[in-house]
Amino acid sequence: MIRQIKVKDLCNELEAKLVDLGYSEDSMRRYRKVFNELKEYSGDKDYSHSLNSF
Repeated sequence: MIRQIKVKDLCNELEAKLVDLGYSEDSMRRYRKVFNELKEYSGDKDYSHSLNSF
């Protein structure tokens, strides 16, 4: 099974997960910078990953 998701949506999900896990605001600031750069670089592209890779 392959899951496809927009890179921007994936970054938003990852950010929410890190907040839920209690990452510090300093760490989140750095992650947000990377996420924003990745979203800008990828534009409207999809990310896909096989869920049965192992």
